[in-house]
Amino acid sequence: MRTTPAAIAARASASTLRLNPFLANPRQDSQQHGQERAGAAGRVKPRVTRESRLQAACEAWLASHGIEYLHLSPRAREKRGWPDLAFALGGRACAVELKSATGQLSQYQTELLDRLAGNGWRVAVCRELGEFVAWCRQQDG
Repeated sequence: MRTTPAAIAARASASTLRLNPFLANPRQDSQQHGQERAGAAGRVKPRVTRESRLQAACEAWLASHGIEYLHLSPRAREKRGWPDLAFALGGRACAVELKSATGQLSQYQTELLDRLAGNGWRVAVCRELGEFVAWCRQQDG
């Protein structure tokens, strides 16, 4: 069953907010990905960004199509520069880095995507859900 990118984004946003009500604060949307802040009780909470919402929507699309994926936490420093999503389509490994409209790849990300592509991975940088969905459909076709 195929659904539209807009419907997936709406579902992902709603389910993300149910799982983590902290994400409901839109003022945090412009904060940098991966930063943290201390909550009232001193707990550390992740900052929400447009990129993290894109991540949730892309993960929801993959899950709705039965595609298993790997997403390392931004705190996972074992593999610096690792893409946001790794999964397989059409029998080939895929790696996608998700960025906001103005987000830039780090040197580590650029180098790692180049190495993955050199090893036969399909790689992409996507800035919106529609672009991600179109790229995935192209790889699977």
